[in-house]
Amino acid sequence: MATGCIVLAGATMAGTSAAALSQTSSSDTSTSQHVGGAGGEQRVRAYVTGYTFYDNTPAGTAIVSHPVLHEQAGGSGTYVDPITVAVGHRLDDGQDILDWPAGTRIYVPDLARYFVVEDTCGDGAAPQHGPCHSLVEAPDGVTTWVDVWTGGQRAGPDAARACTERVTAARDIIVGARDGYPVSGAGDLADACPG
Repeated sequence: MATGCIVLAGATMAGTSAAALSQTSSSDTSTSQHVGGAGGEQRVRAYVTGYTFYDNTPAGTAIVSHPVLHEQAGGSGTYVDPITVAVGHRLDDGQDILDWPAGTRIYVPDLARYFVVEDTCGDGAAPQHGPCHSLVEAPDGVTTWVDVWTGGQRAGPDAARACTERVTAARDIIVGARDGYPVSGAGDLADACPG
């Protein structure tokens, strides 16, 4: 199911987590949809927001619309186990076209975590008119919007919402990220939210 970007104080909110520094190295061959590698990296300015267990669609679930590595939203933030991220999308002749293909790995240096496109941000008959695809509510200078899964089942709704607020910002991201970037923390972002 598609996620719904939440709007708090006029901006769609996000979430994330960090702790001890650990780095992983390995190759992922679990999906042919994987986009990445050193030759495929793109550095872009993104509006990073977050969504939680409590504001996913349907609310109170971790259902994703385009599972690749996870049957439900999740992940630890390493290259091998990236955290689910939702991206904008549009409907074109009945086809659901994502702004970044399902399986694309994204690294967010400010959050020191890897993410994987497995979900969509925006519901309804015309998601292309929603903020995640159209960028109508995004800060100037961004060229894409990514909505990172912050979870929050263990931390609770207040901590999950606070984390989404804390990570919401225009940030540089690496799309099609290779393995080897530093990773901080592990597990649900809402459990140990970076900022």
